[in-house]
Amino acid sequence: MAGSAAGGRVMRAGGLPYYVQVADHLREEISSGRWAPGDLIPSEAGLCEAYGVSRTAIRQALGELVGEGLLHKEKGRGTFVSRPHVSLAVQETRGFFDEMADLGRPVETTILLQDTDVIPPALAPDLGVSMGSEVIRLQRIRAVGDENFVFVTTYLPLPRFAAILELDLESVSLYAVLAEQFGVEARTGRRRIEAVRAVDPVSRHLRLPKGTPLLRVTAVNVDRSGDPFEVFEAYYRGDRTAFEVDVATRA
Repeated sequence: MAGSAAGGRVMRAGGLPYYVQVADHLREEISSGRWAPGDLIPSEAGLCEAYGVSRTAIRQALGELVGEGLLHKEKGRGTFVSRPHVSLAVQETRGFFDEMADLGRPVETTILLQDTDVIPPALAPDLGVSMGSEVIRLQRIRAVGDENFVFVTTYLPLPRFAAILELDLESVSLYAVLAEQFGVEARTGRRRIEAVRAVDPVSRHLRLPKGTPLLRVTAVNVDRSGDPFEVFEAYYRGDRTAFEVDVATRA
């Protein structure tokens, strides 16, 4: 449902271009919560009437906010308030659950698989197991609010973590469980991030059309003893997720 624009705030004198004034007011509508993420904003014609300016000025104002990521356009539907991105630190070994907890954003987890399976050949060297080895497989959907953000499949070595098969992991951090019940403390890790397009079953579980841009992260984590204890393959929504990396000059 389209929101309404207060309008009437464009100053005919004062030097600021009309589109700049309109863009500033639209930002206020969003920042104040009058327009919430996901809301359909008024049409260009409606905004022209509300602000008493030309369609050219409205299009310039909307273009500014689209460029800033505050709005996005959907062909045949209109212009919507964008949902906020989640920024994750690539260089940290903690998981999505822990990062969202620090941001005050509760995570809902749906367990799709919690069983054993043969390790995918490409991941066996990273986990330090032989090709064809049986390992623990955890396949989960991580949701924030009403949106599925991540589809992740995690592999853990057997017999070291066999007891995980009997645990309820839907409302806890996997890394907290590994630390508290198995004494695992992550020391280092490696991440590989690449852009891919959604295919089944990922697209279905993330409730996205096939072909939607995603960020695919493959990772290995190593404990204090130097032993790899986890590899995972995660698919993040490309329109909701950003990864941040701290850099420094080499000593």
